[in-house]
Order: sequence, then C-alpha cells, then structure tokens
Amino acid sequence: MKQSDVMTLPDGLHRIEPGLYLRVREGGKFRNWVLKIQVKGKSIQKMIGSARKLSILQAKEQAKILRGKALSGQSLSEKVEQEDSHLFKDIYAQAIETRQKVGQWKNDKTLHQWHMTIETYALPKLGKKDVADITRDDVLSVLVPLWQTKTQTAKKLRQRLEVVFDFCLRRGWRTAENPARWRAGLEFDLPSPQRVREVVHHEAPTLEELQNAVPRLMNSISGKMILFGILTGRHNAQAAARRLFCCSETGNEKIPAGTRILPHGRDMQSSLSGKRTRLN
Repeated sequence: MKQSDVMTLPDGLHRIEPGLYLRVREGGKFRNWVLKIQVKGKSIQKMIGSARKLSILQAKEQAKILRGKALSGQSLSEKVEQEDSHLFKDIYAQAIETRQKVGQWKNDKTLHQWHMTIETYALPKLGKKDVADITRDDVLSVLVPLWQTKTQTAKKLRQRLEVVFDFCLRRGWRTAENPARWRAGLEFDLPSPQRVREVVHHEAPTLEELQNAVPRLMNSISGKMILFGILTGRHNAQAAARRLFCCSETGNEKIPAGTRILPHGRDMQSSLSGKRTRLN
C-alpha cells in the first residue's frame, strides 16, 4: 500500500502487513492504525494512532516497537493516540437517547431502566472498550453471570445492548457484526430465556381463604369484577367486558358463538348461582 492510498481507501479494515491494519469508518472521516497480535494464545489489539497524524512508515515503526514489547512480556498500557476511538462508556447514552426519540417514549421509567441495566451490568466490563473492538465473548462475559439467576434482566439487557451496537453500526463506528444479536449469534451460546427457568404459578387459595376475602372484594367495583371472574371461570378481561355476557333474569349466562372457540360454532349456556346473579 502506498501513502497516497491511505486517505482514499473505503470504510473497512485494511491489512498493511502482518498484524498492522488501517481501520476506516464513517465514509473516511476516521482513519486509524491498529495493531493485532497473538501473545501466548491471547489476542491483543492496540490502537496506534490516527492516519492523519502518522504515515505508513511511522505506523510500521510503532507497530514494530509495540510488537517487540508484547512478545517480551512487557505491558502495552502506555497511552497511545486514540483521537478517533469511540469508547462504549461515551456512546451508549447517545444510542439510548436516539432510541427514546424514535420510539417516542412517554414514560420516564423506561429511560431510567435502560440506563440502569446498562450502567449496572455492562458498563463495568465494556465501558473502556472501543465499540469497534467489542466481541461476542465480551458480551457473553456480561450476560452469562445473569442468565441463570436474573434471566429476565439478562434478556432485556441483551436486547438493549443489541440496540446500542446497531446504533454504532449505523454511525460507522463499527464494521463487524452486532455482538449482542440473538438470531444466528448468541442463540448458539445461551439457552433460550423461556427454557432457563420453569414458570412458577401462584398457589390457588383455599376455600376458607376465598370465603374470608369475599366481604372485602364486595366493597369495590374492581373487587366484584375479580369475584365474578372467580365464580364464572372467566378471564379478567372478559369479566370486565360485560358486553360479552348476556345474563337473563332466570340466572342463565349465554356466551354467543364466536366469543371463544366453541364446538360446532354453537352458543354455550350455563346456569348462574344466586351469588353470581347478584354480582351482576
């Protein structure tokens, strides 16, 4: 590659020499030299600097120095040029804000929950990483500890991280696939959230408990609706929507065909007890 090519290459990761790459993003707005090497089986990636400040020869020289340090066991923690980097801790809030505007969220609680889950569980591990370099393993390091014990929280967190990385992809801050995507991605690393924990249903009340609750339920419309549903075996929504039921003076409840799946499309009719009739 010639020096004249550096400022004309399209978006992507372009190999210069073994371990040295030029990363171009946002239609050429950002051009950075990146070093990628393997040391004792561990992948190490280091931002060398902006291609607007370092020539190819300078980038190669810096890569040679850093490679030698890494292979000799020295730390690469020295500060390097990161002018064009996009750290997760600096961009996740932008992604949430964009999602809020597009989704037209009306409830501030939703915004709070997005920030809370990401800041509590993802930020400690992903915050200092460039979004372009975050891998599926990085995302798994966040999700796996939660997946069995806080399944619903982990499920929502994964969905929110997917939105953040989609935002980064659209902005050109990342070229690799979304590391938080479920389909054809994390579904091969994590069990389905629906199968992780068995659904535990509420225990049914005893007859005595129900009898003791009746006087309190009769003191309000909502209480009567709940009691009506208990006595008739109706779903709460059906109990609330009284237009679904036709109760005659004789105490018969007629449910028209089409209200629910009935055999042969016939109406279903049942007798109401005196208690149920009085609730009407």
